[in-house]
Amino acid sequence: MQEPRFFRFIKSANALIFFGVGLLLLGVLGYTAYQIYRETLRDRTASGVVNIASPNQNTKTQMSLGTFASIEGTFYYLAPINVEQEYRQGYYDKATSSTRNYLILNTADKSAVRLVPRNDLLFVHVEKLGQKDKAGKLIKAEGLMYEVVKVDSNGDDRLTETDQKAIALSEVSGKNYTELLPNVDRVLGKVQIAPAKVMLIYTIGNQNFVAEIDVTARQVVSAQKLPAIE
Repeated sequence: MQEPRFFRFIKSANALIFFGVGLLLLGVLGYTAYQIYRETLRDRTASGVVNIASPNQNTKTQMSLGTFASIEGTFYYLAPINVEQEYRQGYYDKATSSTRNYLILNTADKSAVRLVPRNDLLFVHVEKLGQKDKAGKLIKAEGLMYEVVKVDSNGDDRLTETDQKAIALSEVSGKNYTELLPNVDRVLGKVQIAPAKVMLIYTIGNQNFVAEIDVTARQVVSAQKLPAIE
């Protein structure tokens, strides 16, 4: 006896539905496998980060010297001392890289000095300050200014630029490293008002400040609060 047309239609529709569901499941499984594959191979290297959580036996540290850059108008060249950390976090290997110190080379006598005695700080930024030409190009450096993180102020077991920073200065030779402003949350800008003087705008907590800094004397000439913005 021939099966009614209606039931044949129902069977065909069921077959198409099962086929469509199968394709959908295959697509979902394929997408999931791709995401897992991508997550597994993703680069987990974070720059400008120091992991200070309790080290374990799988933590590896490697130190290297970066590229030297000339300090304009002097015999000196500056290079970062970089540190790479590799460690296990959960199921994955992670890595961090950071600048922990600087080496200053005197090309006149081939001597070199480290900026600070130990490589336990995070240097976020360094800037050469001094005399500029009419186009704004530095022609003779008078000193070096640094933004440096010393402590994990936000308690996330890392040193990063989101932690509080100290503003420091040194001679172009790397000597007389001096911290001027501690506990700065954010640097909002710098204005060079003379070859050896800089105006620094910065934030501490919810207050904004402006300070005039003598680069060669490595001193804060004056500092004051800016008006509230609310």
